[in-house]
Amino acid sequence: LTLIETLVSLGILSLVIFGMTALMMNCSKSADRTTIRNEVDADVALAVEKVHDCLIEARYVAIDSGGMGLTYKKPPTDDDGTYTLSVTAVEGASRRLYVSNGSLYCSDNPGKPVLENVPANDPETGSALRVFTTGVNGRELVVRLASSQTTGSRETVYSAVTTRITPRNM
Repeated sequence: LTLIETLVSLGILSLVIFGMTALMMNCSKSADRTTIRNEVDADVALAVEKVHDCLIEARYVAIDSGGMGLTYKKPPTDDDGTYTLSVTAVEGASRRLYVSNGSLYCSDNPGKPVLENVPANDPETGSALRVFTTGVNGRELVVRLASSQTTGSRETVYSAVTTRITPRNM
């Protein structure tokens, strides 16, 4: 082989190696982004389930003016834990679901957030996030849960879910 052929071969080989390295880095970033997207989606889905479980038996619900919290009461339970059928009776304690310091909490377990990384603005509209609002018929609660997380490449991944809950006892 001549010197020119060897240099051309090395040049082509270095381009191939550089291209493969760039491809592997992009694949790694994409995998990181997908993993975080799945984690955020799962966190939001679990939070929706917890909020639904909290509110489905609610008898009295009052939403805060900013939509970032609500107070609710449930019907009293009998000795085996089933709810009583009284139309007007409610348990004595008020319970709360509220957003504080970027996390959604339930007063039943205030030390453990139901959902973390709740953004101040809705990721889809850019306007201020209202987590709790009332539906069109006054009995329905509209819950908008959103969460975000930043990937290793400083890219922010959002997930948001809107669900409607109609408490059985309102």
